[in-house]
Amino acid sequence: MSINFSLSELECSCGCPENLTKVELLDALQAVRDILDKPMKITSGYRCAFHNKGVGGSESSSHLFGTAADIYVPSSNYGYEIMRAIFLSQSFCRVGYGKMSGTLVLHVDIDSNKASPVLWGY
Repeated sequence: MSINFSLSELECSCGCPENLTKVELLDALQAVRDILDKPMKITSGYRCAFHNKGVGGSESSSHLFGTAADIYVPSSNYGYEIMRAIFLSQSFCRVGYGKMSGTLVLHVDIDSNKASPVLWGY
């Protein structure tokens, strides 16, 4: 669907056939990737309700609507670089930074039904 990302990369990781990932999310991720000019590993994209509950996701999680992704952050330097690319791209106005299952991630979403612009830690 984009130069560096595919819909299958953002599908629910529980193995269900459901994938409601929005093309606009792929476009936003690609815009960040173009500025970053480095690979980005997506740890979570779309989540079905069953999987979202299993990972402790919010009942109103943007992942449920295909408008959010979590990006793996292997180092603080990479975290800074990707955060810079996110703000330069102006593709996301909702960004969270924290650990999920012990892995440092950046949550980005384009959910227009939620308050923005926001930056939060978890």
